[in-house]
Amino acid sequence: VLPAEKMAIYEWSGLQRAVKVTAITAIEDKSVEHLADQVSSGRIAIWSAALNAAKKAPWFGLGPFGYYFVEDRPERYEHTHNLLIEFIVEWGVIGALLLSGFLLSLLLPMVFYCKKAVQQGNVAWLTVASVLLVLNINALTDGVYFIFIPSVMLATAYALLWPLKLRSHIN
Repeated sequence: VLPAEKMAIYEWSGLQRAVKVTAITAIEDKSVEHLADQVSSGRIAIWSAALNAAKKAPWFGLGPFGYYFVEDRPERYEHTHNLLIEFIVEWGVIGALLLSGFLLSLLLPMVFYCKKAVQQGNVAWLTVASVLLVLNINALTDGVYFIFIPSVMLATAYALLWPLKLRSHIN
């Protein structure tokens, strides 16, 4: 029994999975890419297939849900599990830059206001900003923007930021 197994919530996730997969792969003497793919739950294969598909239409992409129709994608994965790669595959470099720019335009004012929110004790704003931060970081390895519930959470959080910021100036 590995010590990491005691820390796992589920047998297929977390530190326990990474340690077990690493140990098994080291014993089997597989390549580093194989190890990375095992630890990342197949994301290396997903990202490779997505980036190869993006080469077919690099400027404007394959369109909405373009990854779903990629022929050599791992079958059970319907999206890329990475926000930036998904943007590149579906909307190409031009669309990815525009969509990323839009998200940055939402993020930068948050970054600049964060210190003031801490100083003012604006707990509501900091809570909403924390939800956005966690979901956006998670979007780099999962489907936050492509699954309904997290998308609703993101939209709600973005919608609440400005009123919460304004309310803190009134009080």
